[in-house]
Amino acid sequence: MPTTAAPRPVVHDAESADRVVTVTFDDGTRARFHPVWLREHCGCAACRHPQTLERTLDPLTVPLDLGARVRVERARLVCEFSDGHTSAFDGAWLAAHAVDLGYDGLGLPPRRPWSSGATDPPRHRWGAVVDDDGALTAWLTDLWTHGATLVEDIPDDPDAGVRLARRVSPLRPTNFGETWDVVALDDPNNVAFTPIELDTHNDLPYFEYAPGVQFLHCLRFDARGGESVLVDGLAAAHTLRDTDAEAWELLTSVPVAYRFVDGADDLRWTTPVIVLDHAGEVHEIRHHLALAAPPALPVERLDAFYRAWRTFAALLRQPDRRWHHRLRPGEMIAWMNRRVLHGRRAFDSGGERRLRGCYVDVDEVLSRLRVLTRTV
Repeated sequence: MPTTAAPRPVVHDAESADRVVTVTFDDGTRARFHPVWLREHCGCAACRHPQTLERTLDPLTVPLDLGARVRVERARLVCEFSDGHTSAFDGAWLAAHAVDLGYDGLGLPPRRPWSSGATDPPRHRWGAVVDDDGALTAWLTDLWTHGATLVEDIPDDPDAGVRLARRVSPLRPTNFGETWDVVALDDPNNVAFTPIELDTHNDLPYFEYAPGVQFLHCLRFDARGGESVLVDGLAAAHTLRDTDAEAWELLTSVPVAYRFVDGADDLRWTTPVIVLDHAGEVHEIRHHLALAAPPALPVERLDAFYRAWRTFAALLRQPDRRWHHRLRPGEMIAWMNRRVLHGRRAFDSGGERRLRGCYVDVDEVLSRLRVLTRTV
């Protein structure tokens, strides 16, 4: 059944006082705007390029003491600015960009941390996601909000998972190439290419800009053991913030050195384990115990730092935070690499466990989601 689009907000009333423009929308909600902010974001042909929509107005020419007289005309806000310019603003645009109504500049749905009972990732069918923009939008929304998804019914084709990834973005090449097979090797350069257990971790923390989304497509699995494990680092970080202020302060401020070394590469980066954004919210997790280089910390700070990191690692290992799944051929997990940690149980090297992996950058994924959200 087709869904009914939500009504677009329209401007019902407006007033300007003390250099604050207050708009009342038809649903009764109100939002405040600064005159300089409004003037800078005028969308007329004199202020924006008509094709690229980039600003041609020099914002530094707008007086900081700018005033505005306002009125409502054809359900739009009309501003007569004291610099002589007149601008009109659509109600839907104003509502979408009002800080008072939740605008944060990202244009994304809120992330949903998960932990209790290790909630199963949302499931999606490969054929629908590859062929239908509506299904692609639903999958990308779940990938962003939940942090992980399980894709099912993938054709018997080793490149089918990569095809889905490329539907969103070009692949992100790394020191492992554009794609790689996770399989036990005789001469591995990474413990992923062995049959031993892998503790949950974020991939490639030694890159300045670690890949944003990871895909693992199961091609063959007849070994005993080897179940995949996912845990939501965002939820664990929130628990740490709420229960251990000292550990939170250390893990969000003290840089940890990560390093990958083999015959061809020596990759290094330093970063806190928990990286915060400008608002103090968790932006990303960089946790990989196997690739941590010696901490560049004075001896007197190490006791507190080790305690903090072990506290966070213990949260990540709590059984009720972990989702376990034995992948079947034709299934693929995709997750936000800098939020959700992944690992696996050890498996019997007498059987074969072969997964095809690749990465894409998060910017391309979120751009695709925004475009689809406004067009589907």
